[in-house]
Amino acid sequence: DTMRRLLAVFQNNALAAVHYVPPKISDVDVLLIRPETIVRGAPHLPGDEFNGWLKFVENNITLSMVPGTHGSMIIGPDISAVANAICEQIARTR
Repeated sequence: DTMRRLLAVFQNNALAAVHYVPPKISDVDVLLIRPETIVRGAPHLPGDEFNGWLKFVENNITLSMVPGTHGSMIIGPDISAVANAICEQIARTR
């Protein structure tokens, strides 16, 4: 019975994810930070530097490429490039 309930939750979550349509974001500036190195299994859309985000944020998006991979960009030393990108975005939008 427990396994059946867990499977039902998993299925419902999967269906919700497939059918979810996020609203357009038009009133904020968006910073997309991406790693320079793409590794197999990391989220990316080949040929789309914005990874599909343009359809949700219109034209108010800034792309910042940082050293490392999707996993390494959140730890040292690559995290400093992420911090710099955030600081630059804050300075630009003030």
